[in-house]
Amino acid sequence: MLSKFYLKSSSLSNTIFICVIISVLCGCLVFIAHYQNILIDKLEFSEELINTNNASFNYFLSNYSTLDEENNTIDIFNTGITTTGIKKKWGFYDVLICTTGFKTDTIVKSALIGKSSDSNDKLALYVTDYDNILKLSGKSSIIGDIKVPKGATERGYIDNKIKTSLTIKGTTLKSEDVLPKISDVLDYGLFDTEMQSLSDFNSRSIFNEFSKPTLVINVSDNTTIEELELKGNIILFSKNPMDIETSNTIEDILVIAPSVVIAPNFTGNLQIISEEHVEINNGALLKYPSSIYVENDIDSISVSIKKDAKIAGGIVINGNTYSGSLKRHLSIAPDSQIIGDVYCYGETQLEGEITGTVYSDRFVLKTKSSEYENMIQNCNIDSERLPKNFVRLPLFNTENSRYEVIKEF
Repeated sequence: MLSKFYLKSSSLSNTIFICVIISVLCGCLVFIAHYQNILIDKLEFSEELINTNNASFNYFLSNYSTLDEENNTIDIFNTGITTTGIKKKWGFYDVLICTTGFKTDTIVKSALIGKSSDSNDKLALYVTDYDNILKLSGKSSIIGDIKVPKGATERGYIDNKIKTSLTIKGTTLKSEDVLPKISDVLDYGLFDTEMQSLSDFNSRSIFNEFSKPTLVINVSDNTTIEELELKGNIILFSKNPMDIETSNTIEDILVIAPSVVIAPNFTGNLQIISEEHVEINNGALLKYPSSIYVENDIDSISVSIKKDAKIAGGIVINGNTYSGSLKRHLSIAPDSQIIGDVYCYGETQLEGEITGTVYSDRFVLKTKSSEYENMIQNCNIDSERLPKNFVRLPLFNTENSRYEVIKEF
């Protein structure tokens, strides 16, 4: 009898143990299911936030011209989830910052915005009409319409030799006696922001999101900029000439200095704003959307694009007076390439390749033995080869224009 009692007690203990194990497992399953539902709800809500952010961004973009600088708020799906849009100038372009938030969850989307024209204008070359006819020499090709002095071109003679490999494909029209005036394209608000120096940072790698205040780094005490990694919402400023070495990694920033020299074989993406001199040395690559802007009426201006250099974006040399234009000079060397627009209120020596449009007050060709006015030799200008999705510099105010995303950050 006693052995049977022990047997029954042992069976009861095993039964209780099994019940406990099953209860724990069931509890775990309920616990997992509960948190799985929470995770699914959170993922669905995150997806809703992202969809709301994307829809709001597209709404702000389609109504971009009517947006305020700040204080643009919308509940696009009437769900209680609001989105704020902020736009600000960034060199030639704008940045649209779209923030969607609900309680502690926030989604931010930032993008570089440019103005694109719906015009079918295929202009390749514009030269101001000062009654000095444009002469073409060497192996030159112009694909697209041209507006030139007296509505005609002539074959040029270099050192008393005739070179006859010329191609012009497009309509030739007479230009005006002034260069088309460009709109106010730059407003970078530099002096609204407190400056910092490189010594304020513990790292040579600096990244600043566009949703944060602009970071202005004063490098006036550093003539040579080297071994830096700079990306995002950053202005590199100097009161003195600035040399940017090949060892730097630079993306999306503005560079502001009286003179800027880019070292040979440098690769990066930046917008340069200067007053006196910009030099892009041999083999340098300024990736899209990079640009050069130089404006001055008092001092001489020179922009030099050296052999094998490449810029995707554009170049603008500007001023307010004709007398100042006599001191502005743009040089584009053989085997160099500009993708985008070139605007020079001054003289241009063009021997490289332009995929886009060239506007110049006049041309000059300087050889070892002589100097020729309003002459182009061995150039290639092609407005038709520019990609359809290429957002150009916003040089002119046009009625048929729209805003497009250049890149997302």
